[in-house]
Parts: sequence; C-alpha cells; structure tokens
Amino acid sequence: MRTEQWDKIIERCNGDIKNYLYKCCLNVALAEKGELAERMFSFNQQGVQGIYVPWSRISYISALLSDVYFAMGHIALSQRMAFEANESLPNSIGPRTLKRLVETNLIYGAYPVAEKYIDLLEQTSYYKAWAHDRRRFLENDEAVESDALLGMKRRCIPKSNLLSEVQGLNIDMEAIAKQNPAHKATIQYLGAYYLLSKELFLFKNFVESYYGTDVLPALPKSYQEALIILSEQDPSYWEKYNISSSVIQRFMEFKRQVLANKNSSALPGLLKNSYGDTYWFYFMFK
Repeated sequence: MRTEQWDKIIERCNGDIKNYLYKCCLNVALAEKGELAERMFSFNQQGVQGIYVPWSRISYISALLSDVYFAMGHIALSQRMAFEANESLPNSIGPRTLKRLVETNLIYGAYPVAEKYIDLLEQTSYYKAWAHDRRRFLENDEAVESDALLGMKRRCIPKSNLLSEVQGLNIDMEAIAKQNPAHKATIQYLGAYYLLSKELFLFKNFVESYYGTDVLPALPKSYQEALIILSEQDPSYWEKYNISSSVIQRFMEFKRQVLANKNSSALPGLLKNSYGDTYWFYFMFK
C-alpha cells in the first residue's frame, strides 16, 4: 500500500480471502486503478467492512483508513486518520503518516502546518529528498492546483463546511462526487457502499439522480446488475439505463439456473463457478 503497488495487491487477493483488512487494501487498489465498480465482485466481498473497517485506536488500522479515505477523495477523514495513526505510535512519529499529513495540509492550503511536517521528514535519511521536493508547494496555490495528485484531491473538498460523517459517509461521498466528478473513485466507492450493504433503495435513488451526468455518465457492470434486480419485471427500465445485452442475457441464464435448482441445497455451489463474479450471486448468498 505504501509504495502503491496496486497490481501486486490485486494479484495477492485472488481466492477466498476473509480478512477485512486485506479486502480494504484490495478495494483501494481497484479504486486507484479505476476498476472498483467493474471488478469488485470478481473477488470475495463480504459486506461494507470490505471497503472500510470500523476505526480503532490501533495505529495500523488508522493508517489503513487514511489510505482508504484518501482513495475516496475524503481528505478530511484521511487527514484525521493519519493524525490518529501518528499519535498512537510509541514515539509519535511515523514517516508514512507524516507524508500523508504533508499532503493533506498542502491540499487544504494549511502551508505552515505542512511545513512543520516537512521539517521533521527532512531530518530523516530516507524521506528527506521527498520532503524537500514538497517545499515547492508551500504558499503556492498554483503549483498545488496544477499537480496531478494534489490538485485533483483539492478539487474534492466540498464547498459547504460540514462535520465529516455527521450525516453519514455516503452523504459525504455524494457531496465530494458532485464537487469533483472527475475523481471517479468517489462515485465508485459510493456505489460500492450501497451495493455491499444491500441498500438498493438508496442505490436506485443514487442512479436515478446522477445517471447521465458528469458524476455518473455510464453504468459500470455491477451497477447494471443491481438495476436488473430492482426492475426485474420492467425491461423498459433496463432500456432507459442502457443495460447491456450481454448483462441481460447473463441474467436470464442465471435466473433459469436458480429456478431449475431452487430446492437444492447445492444451489450456491452450482452458481458460483459461472456467476460468482456477479452482484446477483453476492445479493443472494453473501
């Protein structure tokens, strides 16, 4: 995670992984590659804790959550978790979390705070070059906003000043997605939040509100599969949201197998090989 080796993380998460921390790492990697909404059900997902685990005061959990929220574009929570991770370390200094605190404070334009952490990192052997390079962003909004990473994340900061998660993480993510539609990981995480928690009524409202806009110009595979569940008896709804013919055909085959084996206790096993990578399988059996 620290060195952003997303492909290696994804490769190592094949198989029946049950550890929620690994799932969080996997889903960050998928989100960073722009593949979360397309591929998440190709892996063993088991509820919303697979995208963010409950916070504890353990340093490595806080550090992981800082990475998760940073991937989401939720800079406020990412900064808080980095601070909590750093404070819970034995000597209250961890280069990895200090780097994140440099980044988040640069994003917010809190340049004196960012400089404080840069000063600390410049005293290390392995991070001083990285820290020194970040000095070019201090008191330089133009440099921050033109940077591929910092600029994109700065544009994720909502205009309204609200307490993080006071209305729920999903409401925060919706505000971020509207503020910066170009940050695709946010909308993918929001959709994943609804699908993994099986909040399909909220998912339906979300799709109907944003489909065809800059926030959600097209529906990825897992979203199409979920909409079919919501409108199984209304094919005109599928047409309205451009559900692909391949997804529809696959659903028909899935449904035929379910009906043919509905009284069999072996149904999950029969379906897993062919449909284990679909939202339909997750919805029925997870």
